[in-house]
Amino acid sequence: MASLAGVDPENESERRLSWPVLLLTLAAVTSSSLSALSLYQLVVLHAEVEGLKSEVCRRRQDGQDSRHRGQMDTVCAKTSSLETLRRSESEQASLLTRKKRMTGEEILVSQPCLQLLPNSSRAVSLKVFYRDIQIIMGHMVIRWKTSVVGNEAPHVVLFRCIKNMRHEFSYNTCYTGGIVKLESGDHLEMLIPRKTANISLDGESTFMGAIKLI
Repeated sequence: MASLAGVDPENESERRLSWPVLLLTLAAVTSSSLSALSLYQLVVLHAEVEGLKSEVCRRRQDGQDSRHRGQMDTVCAKTSSLETLRRSESEQASLLTRKKRMTGEEILVSQPCLQLLPNSSRAVSLKVFYRDIQIIMGHMVIRWKTSVVGNEAPHVVLFRCIKNMRHEFSYNTCYTGGIVKLESGDHLEMLIPRKTANISLDGESTFMGAIKLI
C-alpha cells in the first residue's frame, strides 16, 4: 500500500495516452509522405506519357507522309503503265474509258482510277463487258487510302465480281457497286487479274463512277 501511494495517478494516465497519440502522429506523417511521393510519381509518369504521345504522333505523321508519297508514286506508275498498255490491242482490258465532249468533239479519255475530293459517302458503280471465252473472268474495285494509321493496309478491296464465261454465250456483263465511306484524296481502282482480258471499251458497256450521297 505504501508503494502504491507513491505513484501519481495523473502522470500514469498521461503516459498511457501519449503512446496512442504518438502512433497516430507517426501514421499521419507516414501517410502524408506516401501521398506526396505518389503524387510526385504520378506527375512524372504523366510527363513521360505526354512525351511518348508526342513521339508516337511525330513518328506516325512521318510514316503517313512517307506512305502517302509511296502510294501516290505507285498510283502514278500504275497509271503510266496502263497508258502504255492501251497502245496494245491485246492488253486494252486493263483500262477503263469514258467519253467527254470538248469543243464539240468526242474525245476518248483513259481513266484507270477515280480521285475523290470531299469526305463523304459515295455510291460506287462499275460495269465491265467481257468478250473472252475463258472459263472465269472478273475484276476487283480497290480503294487506295490517302492516310494510313498504324499497321493497317494502304488499300482495301471494296467489291469483287466473277463471271462464268460459257463457250456458247461468252459475252457477259459483270456489274459491281455499293455505298462506301471515302476520304479526301482516296483513289478507286478497277483491277482485272488477266492482262490479256478482252473487254468492250465502249463507254456505255464498260465504265466506273462514284456519286456523292446527300
